[in-house]
Amino acid sequence: GGEGNFFEQLARALGEQLGQRAANMLEAKDQMEQTGGDSQEDAQEFMKAQNEFQVQAQMFKIVNDMASNIIKTIGEALDTMARKQ
Repeated sequence: GGEGNFFEQLARALGEQLGQRAANMLEAKDQMEQTGGDSQEDAQEFMKAQNEFQVQAQMFKIVNDMASNIIKTIGEALDTMARKQ
């Protein structure tokens, strides 16, 4: 839960967001794998599932990049503050 300083708690919260995004991506992958067949309807369902996977993969990348930048920026700021003390 809420153990650790704010930096550790923030990192945990960001990790949880990444985990949720990864789970969404896996769900979309599973949906893509479940759609199949030779009909036009199957092809349309596959394309919908593939688009959803691409969206979820892009969202994962965005959140991952954001989390990395936040952790790096705050970490560097804390380091600077510690050196000035």
